[in-house]
Amino acid sequence: MCHPGTYSAPGSASCNACPAGWACPFPDDPGAVERCEFGSFASENSTACAHCPPGFSCPSTLRPPVVAERCAPGAYSVAGEGACAACLVGHECADQGVPPTPCDAGYYSLGRPVGTLDPPSPLLSSPHSHHNPP
Repeated sequence: MCHPGTYSAPGSASCNACPAGWACPFPDDPGAVERCEFGSFASENSTACAHCPPGFSCPSTLRPPVVAERCAPGAYSVAGEGACAACLVGHECADQGVPPTPCDAGYYSLGRPVGTLDPPSPLLSSPHSHHNPP
């Protein structure tokens, strides 16, 4: 009998480690080996696929090592998306794990910086300006 996170091929007496990118919830049922879907991942010997965590991309579920990669500054993802998206124009992506938030009135964003920028005109400046380089 095999342990969870392993499987036995039909007709085989040996147990194999469940490969990265796959889940083996029922070790004695070779038909129960499940491939992780895009937006999820599993390390070797897993019994279940996990959703890609917020703020990370999971570019592959099949090729070891299956590792979640942090979204670059100016990009974001929510749980289970699998890929990072660029921050939207007019929005701020201060946290890579939450959707973009609109810039405050009087501020702007080109979509690639992490924060919002001061207004381009001194007439629109405020004492509460954020200073982040483009």
